[in-house]
Amino acid sequence: DPKEAEVAVPLGAMEELSRFTRGQCVACALLYILACQPFALASLYVHFLRLPYDGVDRWAGGALGAVVCWRALCGPDVFVKAALAAGFLFSTVPDRRNLIGTAVCDERTKFIAGYSTLAALAITVPILCSDTSGHDRREGLEVLEGVAMVAAAAAVYGLFVGVVQGLPVTPAIRLTKVAGGHYVTYMRRTQCPCFHRFTECSTMHSRRQIVVLFVEDVTTFIGTLRGENVVAAA
Repeated sequence: DPKEAEVAVPLGAMEELSRFTRGQCVACALLYILACQPFALASLYVHFLRLPYDGVDRWAGGALGAVVCWRALCGPDVFVKAALAAGFLFSTVPDRRNLIGTAVCDERTKFIAGYSTLAALAITVPILCSDTSGHDRREGLEVLEGVAMVAAAAAVYGLFVGVVQGLPVTPAIRLTKVAGGHYVTYMRRTQCPCFHRFTECSTMHSRRQIVVLFVEDVTTFIGTLRGENVVAAA
């Protein structure tokens, strides 16, 4: 569908224009191909091979199952996201490391962590409090421990989501050729309909994305972005 292939990038949202090498393009294509492999079928095949459970089946089945779950949760670009995130996680460049700290301290991350914790508590606290069977002596302590574990897990999840959305690790890539090009980092802003209440929703749902461009004349393209060619034509 041509409409699904279009990615609108406002000029004011562009933050960085960098080189996208042919090697990176090939690696990106291979990661997309890898994500489209039938991992669920491979997991069933390993199961029907009746391999030794302790030596092979236990780890192979669990690994393939984890890949299937992550593929279903993150979509077909799960390995591309993982590769981009690993580039920040294991980078030794101070500027890239500072971006991680900025994403952690961002207002978006605080909102997501807070609302994730509140939502998890609203769901689990009534369930934990209603479980009174066999917990006469330690009922209150066990409920408190359960609430603390749920709150901590939800806060960590919200922190992870906020950092991922704050870093340019979400690809909006359409590979039309295997060649070198450029990639643009931009902030994709989401306008939430909550105008009068919960105005922070737009901040929480906005995220940094990467789009790849294949242009024939880089100098002309950059000049057009800066408005130089428009002035010259006028």
